[in-house]
Amino acid sequence: MKQGSIMQTTVETRYGKIRGTELSKSIVWKGIPYAQPLAGPLRFQPPQPPEPWTGTRDATEFSPIAPQPILQEQRLGQIFTGKQGKPPVIGEDCLTLNIWAPQDRSQKHPVMVWIHGGAFVSGSGSTPLYDGESLATEGDVVVVTINYRLGAPGFLYLENEGQPQCNRGLLDQIAALRWVQENIAAFGGDPDNVTVFGESAGAMSIGTLLAMPAARGLFHQAILQSGASHAVSTKEQAVQQAGDFWKALGKEQPDLNALAELPFEEIIQAQVRSAEGKTQMSYQPVIDGVTLPQAPIDAVASGSAREVSLLIGTNRDEWKLFEAMQTMNVPFNEEIFAKAFGAAAPAVQAAYTADQRGETPAEVWSSVQTDRIFRIPAIRLAERQIQHSPVWMYRFDWVSPVLYGRLGACHGLEIPFVWNTIEKAATLTGNTSDSHALGRRMRAAWIAFAHTSSPEAEDLPHWPRYDLERRATMIFNTSCAVIDDPEPHTRALWERLM
Repeated sequence: MKQGSIMQTTVETRYGKIRGTELSKSIVWKGIPYAQPLAGPLRFQPPQPPEPWTGTRDATEFSPIAPQPILQEQRLGQIFTGKQGKPPVIGEDCLTLNIWAPQDRSQKHPVMVWIHGGAFVSGSGSTPLYDGESLATEGDVVVVTINYRLGAPGFLYLENEGQPQCNRGLLDQIAALRWVQENIAAFGGDPDNVTVFGESAGAMSIGTLLAMPAARGLFHQAILQSGASHAVSTKEQAVQQAGDFWKALGKEQPDLNALAELPFEEIIQAQVRSAEGKTQMSYQPVIDGVTLPQAPIDAVASGSAREVSLLIGTNRDEWKLFEAMQTMNVPFNEEIFAKAFGAAAPAVQAAYTADQRGETPAEVWSSVQTDRIFRIPAIRLAERQIQHSPVWMYRFDWVSPVLYGRLGACHGLEIPFVWNTIEKAATLTGNTSDSHALGRRMRAAWIAFAHTSSPEAEDLPHWPRYDLERRATMIFNTSCAVIDDPEPHTRALWERLM
């Protein structure tokens, strides 16, 4: 490497110097610690600032990913890429972030911080689908991806001397965002223009961060892909789940010392056992009254995120991915449908038929799950936030060509379009000219939002803000269009049901 290149890739943070890798049009730094490793007593404590180092730290390799059930991460990766791949390295030196930045650091660039999904129990910031090189160069932005604690280490409810200790995974995300505020200028990023974006549990995390006092002021725009502010447990629910965890660990009562001393593999095994047979996420944010004072949707309605513009949306057939994976999925029968809706079952069937969301009860059930878990919570969040700040709504309708189209526009399908990693996800997306064209339009909107707080872009129709009168929604498909109040019958139905 040339001396000039070495200087170009070496950056001084407030904790020490790091050296990255020069790419064709950008520079990448991997595995940068934003908090201390989770050794011993720190494993279930709030994140602590990293220890400063001397010399120049090598930042050319990804760090270990957070402790998690590795088969779950591998299985999802196989669905997207068609490749099993070698198991990633798992370890507790995982509270790190990765940065892709344009080579020109003479001016400030908008910052986009990605929070990965994975049902709060799996995933990482180093997943190949989240390779930030293309997004950084195409968008002239600084891209950051992060790891955070998952499952029991991140979200198990604990108490110490009567005080709740939970939401560690969210506190990790906040620590990473604080690190960005303190250090990103050295990488050419603008700390006064930070967009957080995430998908599934990543978007649900963002929907919760909007309500957390400790996160206020750390980001200025937010993009929520297939997730909103609804994935939270009450304290009572969290205490019950914690009881199931301790039983799975073979403990009659909470034992904080055991959590610090046991191999993390045993903790993850107990986490998995404690969630068996449950159809809801067992480990997720908790309304603890301290880090998260109230339900996020209520906090947003009260103006907790009044300074944050939102871009929020869902995929039309979210639930079809879970049907394919057969996870979090109860096999459908008409008895389940009748039990879920009782006397309202005929009205549900009629509304979904009117909106062309299914003809048979099984098809309707898939659409119901899509709406219950993803679409309606997104609409509810938008309705609350438009009282305080601009909101734009989208829906991703592009149908995957694989499996004869049976996956539809399923959960997660939009990710490679946003990241320009379609070729890496060709098993799920195909690799066609129309998919790449749609990807360019979507990235143009995401990039415009990061630069200007508005997703208006040249290759898209005029995109009005979301309001209660029009409910304007950008439909991303082979051709893109704005539709007012798409599928109104089912939206109105859920106003009565929820």
